[in-house]
Amino acid sequence: MAWIRRLFCGRVPLDFRVGSLGGPDDGETLDRALRRLGRIDPILFEAQRNLANVLFYLQRYEEAVIEFRTMLAMDTLAGSRPTLAATRADAFYQMGMALMRLDRLDESVQALTDALKLRPEYPEAKKALEDAQLIQTSP
Repeated sequence: MAWIRRLFCGRVPLDFRVGSLGGPDDGETLDRALRRLGRIDPILFEAQRNLANVLFYLQRYEEAVIEFRTMLAMDTLAGSRPTLAATRADAFYQMGMALMRLDRLDESVQALTDALKLRPEYPEAKKALEDAQLIQTSP
């Protein structure tokens, strides 16, 4: 399944294809669209984070994962203005929780591990990682 996403940064539209969560074309297409803009507007980043969180709390986990990945990609491309590690850690944690609810445990473990790399003293992420690993090893 693929969607065309249009984001606006000021009056500049960014169109990109979001498909099978993390496929090589998805990242390349998003990367190309964001580089065409040349900079990442912090307001756009915050809007993306808010959208991802709302989708998570509405239990629309597939869509939330897409939005968290988009947000994290935007931050990576921001270059000189990366967000605080804690904000990225929160995004990885929320994405890990959404992936766990989708029963995509390998991806969940990776996202939660990434959260802990950025914020080692993150008790919720530690607990979620333990839970995901326990579920993974259960018969």
